[in-house]
Amino acid sequence: MNREFDIKHPNEVWVTDVTEFKVGEKKLYLSPILDLYNSEVISYSISSNPTTKFTSDSLREAVSKLPSEHKLMIHRD
Repeated sequence: MNREFDIKHPNEVWVTDVTEFKVGEKKLYLSPILDLYNSEVISYSISSNPTTKFTSDSLREAVSKLPSEHKLMIHRD
């Protein structure tokens, strides 16, 4: 992306990253997918284990919401 974050249209660039946080003594993991155009949360999943399935679940849900024609790029750290 070359640090070019000025997105002109929805469903052009989505971003994602896994975040770990604590609730009481328990660790939880959040995997959101956001549209960089307007910071809308397209989908997310929460898990007590950072597994591939956990991140795939949020991606699968987000992709199901895409219009049939798009030029989407997904960026993650």
